[in-house]
Amino acid sequence: MPPDRCPDHIERLDLCPQCQGLAVTRMKRLDGVTDVSMDGPAGPLVLKGPATVYMGPVEPCPNPPAPEAGAHE
Repeated sequence: MPPDRCPDHIERLDLCPQCQGLAVTRMKRLDGVTDVSMDGPAGPLVLKGPATVYMGPVEPCPNPPAPEAGAHE
């Protein structure tokens, strides 16, 4: 999709790895991105040329951790 047709923000819905509840993150579009380079566990990712990139905050979960599978209370 051309950058001028992309929304200004998106909401990402995930399962929280800590509490196993739903987590919604509002991500804003970054304008003017021409190259992207990221290093991660699966190796480097390099994108050349115009790109549509969204970025949102990473905040700690306010809920207590979910009990481990098989744990009895």
